[in-house]
Amino acid sequence: MKLQAKHATFISTVITEFQKQQAQCLRILNYGYPLDGDLMDKIIGFGHLFFQFNPFDEVDSKMLKQKYDVIINYRVLEHFANPKRDWLLQSRLLKQGGWVIVETQLLNDPAAFNSWHFINDATRISFYQAQTLNYLAELCELSEVFNNGTLIVLKKN
Repeated sequence: MKLQAKHATFISTVITEFQKQQAQCLRILNYGYPLDGDLMDKIIGFGHLFFQFNPFDEVDSKMLKQKYDVIINYRVLEHFANPKRDWLLQSRLLKQGGWVIVETQLLNDPAAFNSWHFINDATRISFYQAQTLNYLAELCELSEVFNNGTLIVLKKN
């Protein structure tokens, strides 16, 4: 399955879970690599307001002037050159009681860092451990709701 399809499947799954919990229309921001047109149409079909912001090459900052119920980070955190800046920005964009959904791979064993398969990917410049995540969540007034080392769900206090 191509990355775009996996990305769309992840976002669809997140939206489906939120629909089970709440019926109202949500403002959702895909913070990271944008979905292409066909996959975007599928996501919009859920009936929520869906926006995209690519922090790596976005010129139009109008998405940064809105507030969101949900911000989705799909395999993007590890590419942030300034993680603190991106986390604080997302916290500012998130409504009170809103959710940050993250899909990434945490480094669970620092001793295994040199043999970790992600170390050879030059685009991955930020490596997260549970302690890093906890620090950034606290800084951004987020509480961890779920963390299995790959899927992380945080809620704004």
